[in-house]
Amino acid sequence: MSRPLRLTAHDQVMISALSVLSRPALTDRTDLEVVVGILRDVLRRVSRNQPRLAPLIIAAEQFVAFRTVAPGYYGGLHDCAWRVMNAWDRQRLADGWDHVRSDGHDI
Repeated sequence: MSRPLRLTAHDQVMISALSVLSRPALTDRTDLEVVVGILRDVLRRVSRNQPRLAPLIIAAEQFVAFRTVAPGYYGGLHDCAWRVMNAWDRQRLADGWDHVRSDGHDI
């Protein structure tokens, strides 16, 4: 079983922002500029010493560096965020399930 991952508030905000950016079809694109602005603010203080956050940090940095042609449109970065977030969610599910099973919790 892997060791529980401790996330700071900055880490959690980054993860939530990437989650929103991974679903542009379900989100009002006019709000995406605000979401990327939030990413810009929190990226300075995310936990870069956490290797499991590295793919998320890379994706977040790509959004921050991208110059949009039209507001709220980040091209293929939305798909990148979808893939990174899907991998993240799967890993967190596996971690949680391992934790539940190792502690003898009933389902």
